[in-house]
Amino acid sequence: MKTLTIPKLSPSFIVKNQKREAVVLSPKDYQAIVELLEELKDHLDFERRKKERQRAFREFLRELKTTD
Repeated sequence: MKTLTIPKLSPSFIVKNQKREAVVLSPKDYQAIVELLEELKDHLDFERRKKERQRAFREFLRELKTTD
């Protein structure tokens, strides 16, 4: 499994009444976050699938032939 790297981000904040109200990201930072989230989702899907019942490939092929 691929090692996930947390990107180093440089966000800017919009402050209102001395509270952070919003975050502004560069397109590069945004893309890095999207890619990280996709990798995390893939990892979770992989871990969930490991717990599912496994079957032989021949059994799978038999099922394909009977569904036609």
